[in-house]
Amino acid sequence: MDEAAQQADEADTRVWFDSFKEWGASVANPARLTGKKMTRLMGIALSVLTMVAAVEALGQILSFSGPVPKSERKIGPCPGKSTLSRIEILRHRLLLLFLAASSVGFPTTIAIGSRASDWHSLIGSRAPEWNNRDWINSKPLNLSDLRGKVVLLRFFMESTCPMCSATAPSLNYFYSKYKAKGFVVVGMYTPKPFPEHHSVDQVRKYVRDFGFEFPVALDNDWSTLNAFWLKRVLHPDFTSVSFLIDRKGVIRFIHPGGEYNISGASKNSRQAFFEMEKMIQRLISERE
Repeated sequence: MDEAAQQADEADTRVWFDSFKEWGASVANPARLTGKKMTRLMGIALSVLTMVAAVEALGQILSFSGPVPKSERKIGPCPGKSTLSRIEILRHRLLLLFLAASSVGFPTTIAIGSRASDWHSLIGSRAPEWNNRDWINSKPLNLSDLRGKVVLLRFFMESTCPMCSATAPSLNYFYSKYKAKGFVVVGMYTPKPFPEHHSVDQVRKYVRDFGFEFPVALDNDWSTLNAFWLKRVLHPDFTSVSFLIDRKGVIRFIHPGGEYNISGASKNSRQAFFEMEKMIQRLISERE
């Protein structure tokens, strides 16, 4: 093999490896390991373990398939440097191929709960009950206590969350404008990135920062978030989901997370605000 071909082979191998590193870095950003990405990584990890074992077995078969011609046993152009046989290069490329394919082509889906599905299928279903013990701005409430009211349930986190901060004025606006018409907002605080204990005093600070005057519950163990969202939806992108629940306790509208704000920087944010208000008005006009 001439030197140009050797250099091309080595460069090609480096491209494969660098591409895989870039993919891994883009997915494995700890700050974004929630919802869809966290679940997807769990599936990828399981697939990779299986694929690595398969590739190693294939490599063992290939390595005993016969002697490599002497002229092709080493491809390194520089004497004294470590070199790879063509069989080893093939094994490495197969491994990278399987790892990359596991993120898009192999079955990496993990359905969290037996009813996990696309979130649109939740519309028209009965909202599950919650049983949170710690509340701010209210005595402990159950969803059944709010029967006959239109309920906007919003999951949120710390006041450092930009999407939560962007949406807070909308929640305050809806509550102020429609509370006299049988409408209530319920905030559900969920710590991120994982369930953990936060005191009522800690969360009370976030509630003050957001200016919330409506009832807020602490969902430190994510029990309500799981019941409404994570155990019922396949690969959600956000935990900051909003549910509009009608007077009969039926889920009628879902904003799957992120922000909605009449002055939002993005068109999607502004459009989501108008869609939310339009649906609130429609549900208020309905009677049991």
